[in-house]
Amino acid sequence: MGLSTPTAIYQARFAKYLENRGLKPKLGGKVWCFIGDGYGLCETRADLRNWFEVSADYYICHAALVGLFRAGKIDAAELAAKAAELDMDPDKMDAAER
Repeated sequence: MGLSTPTAIYQARFAKYLENRGLKPKLGGKVWCFIGDGYGLCETRADLRNWFEVSADYYICHAALVGLFRAGKIDAAELAAKAAELDMDPDKMDAAER
């Protein structure tokens, strides 16, 4: 889920607050904030979501599958099979590096 700038700052500070008081484990999580409207990148909102890889169609599903894999709930073969079903390109450039 994308957060506005003030909300992202609040979420990051609140997470740190919980960690410092021992109410949340220190896992090194990150809070991401989308700033900008993507002007000039895409013609439609759907294209924009795909560009920034926040489309529920497959990017969010893939992130959930990777989380299950890292937690040991599914194995590498099942992860690869599900990624193939989602038509994911493993060699696609990371959106953050574009």
